[in-house]
Amino acid sequence: MSNMTPFISLQYASLLEVVIDHAYYDQGFCPHVTLAPSPACQQLLRQHRLRFMPSPMGGKLVGETPSVVTLPPASAPVTWEFFLQMRDTEFLAVTAICNAGQRFGNAAYLFDYQDGAWTSTSGQASPLPLPASVICCLRIAVPLTSGTTAKVRLALPTPEVTWDYYVVTGDQYAPELKIAANGSILSRLGTVATPEAQMVSQRYPGKKITHLQVQLHLKRDFPAWYLVTNALSGGSGTVHVPDVPPLPKPRLGAPPHLILDYSAILK
Repeated sequence: MSNMTPFISLQYASLLEVVIDHAYYDQGFCPHVTLAPSPACQQLLRQHRLRFMPSPMGGKLVGETPSVVTLPPASAPVTWEFFLQMRDTEFLAVTAICNAGQRFGNAAYLFDYQDGAWTSTSGQASPLPLPASVICCLRIAVPLTSGTTAKVRLALPTPEVTWDYYVVTGDQYAPELKIAANGSILSRLGTVATPEAQMVSQRYPGKKITHLQVQLHLKRDFPAWYLVTNALSGGSGTVHVPDVPPLPKPRLGAPPHLILDYSAILK
């Protein structure tokens, strides 16, 4: 009888793929965050001889095939916990994470995934202090099955921004002004007095000032915005206001208001 132990060649197969999709960045890829298993998750991975493989948009859990240690039973799936860690503070400026997650210890947020969807549950404090770089915790309860890959996607929203334009024209200028992009009206008349409204009035005495407000979700690139007015008699829709170039658009770090003095051309 041979006393030699046969060698088993192991390969790894994907069991769970987690994708972090961010609306602000091109093709959803956010370069300012990374995903990593929490200490509790790392212990589970060792227990079941699994590995976490990071990817540009999240990461994967992979297991040995043929498996040496059985996977958790599908009837009672364990919860895999991951930390989303921030590498650059730009992430905070373009992410409305507070509108999507619950509080989870320190300054982090909690996202729970179960029964095929992200659920809104009451936040629970982390039992351990979290590293300062952890921006949120993902708890994912899905059964793992050999030969298939469970896929979970978390879409992170951008914040809603309000942009105020003060368009200065001659005091006799009559047409109603609006802001449009790709043929759609974006603006509404500002109805609430803003802190800078009185300053604008004092700065341009004897002028007509139209307060236009645009409220939308922040994007990296917007189409061109134009100042438009109602079409001339006999026409329909709106027309571009002559001699006015495309308007400046919201951008990171810029004040949430802009004064546009067209009184020399719009009399």
